[in-house]
Amino acid sequence: LTKVASGQRSGSTWTSTWTETLSKSAIGDLTVEGVNTSGDKWGEKCGTHANGTTWREKWLHKLDGYVEELGWNSAGQHTGFRMGQRDDGEKWVESWVQVEKDGIVKGILEGENV
Repeated sequence: LTKVASGQRSGSTWTSTWTETLSKSAIGDLTVEGVNTSGDKWGEKCGTHANGTTWREKWLHKLDGYVEELGWNSAGQHTGFRMGQRDDGEKWVESWVQVEKDGIVKGILEGENV
């Protein structure tokens, strides 16, 4: 199953046309992907593993180099990744993992300027 949608969004000084594609696989995984006239791309995927754990991922990849990717599942795990560039040209990266177990959230956050 595949569906395509498109539209236009406007602000006070900009207009952007976008297209999104929705796809459903034979095993039930769902994917939505989009792109706009600025070259920014985004998407989302979700599904169920064979063990019954549901999962979901979202991403944004901007033409200026900013990237954001997030994921989580029904077992309590959250992951993320972001990278970009400051106005002064310095690039940065950060990533994290969080796990919830017995109501307690434990995690690791790492980041650096590159």
